[in-house]
Amino acid sequence: MKLKDFLTISRANIQVSTIPTALFGIVLSKNSIFSLMSALYILLYLLIITFACNINCLYDYGVDLKYKKSMAYAVKNLGKHTIKKILFVEAAVILAVMLYFFISAKFLTSVFALLGLFLSYAYSATPLRLKSKGFFSFAPTFFGLYFISILGGYYLYSPPDFKITIFAFSYAMLNQGITFVNTCEDFEEDKEAGITTFAHFFGFKKTLLVSVLMTLTGGAGLFIYSKSFFFLLSFAIVFYEILNSFIENNAKKYAVKMPLWFFIIRYPLLLSFLIT
Repeated sequence: MKLKDFLTISRANIQVSTIPTALFGIVLSKNSIFSLMSALYILLYLLIITFACNINCLYDYGVDLKYKKSMAYAVKNLGKHTIKKILFVEAAVILAVMLYFFISAKFLTSVFALLGLFLSYAYSATPLRLKSKGFFSFAPTFFGLYFISILGGYYLYSPPDFKITIFAFSYAMLNQGITFVNTCEDFEEDKEAGITTFAHFFGFKKTLLVSVLMTLTGGAGLFIYSKSFFFLLSFAIVFYEILNSFIENNAKKYAVKMPLWFFIIRYPLLLSFLIT
């Protein structure tokens, strides 16, 4: 039961499709994903994501108790004190890997990892609680979860490159577009809980429109970079769903598919790079 509860607050259903994000930068730098450095970076990224999910569930316990009972029950079963100890261990391992990268002269990677850890904490935890900062609430996911994760893996082996930066930005655009559907799904619940997200700042319908535009722009950028028709097909499937969420003005119906969308988008794109 305890393991199941930990997997619940770590959003294991989404973590399955998180692995490619940790790999893109390494793969694009033309280096092995099986080296020690690569393995440590993958571990680092997954731990930061897990840390972010765990701390989000801890600070959203009251909201989840009303709207996402499975999350709240998982927190209750584990116990808040236990979760805090888990967070401490996760943070300690993250900082240890970052220190190793820093000592190994992987300065940019270690700086990006530190920024990612900070954003993971600040997104949910008080006093910053960036998830409730209106327009700026999307910044931790766009920059911390998607953008710098690509660059961190690439800079592990290679110097800064403009094309990789454009790829990372396109990747962040596409993934944030998908994430905005999930943001809109919780529109009423967040409003009642006093959480002011990007959707409350910009409006429900307009945020779904932004979701469509960001998904389209990001997907186009990734296709231009990859030239993969395998990715284009998978992108078309996801974009069709997101477009429908806007047309129907219905986020709840479609947001439950977000883990599947991430899986459909990321793995074909990664595979296109691995086989070329």
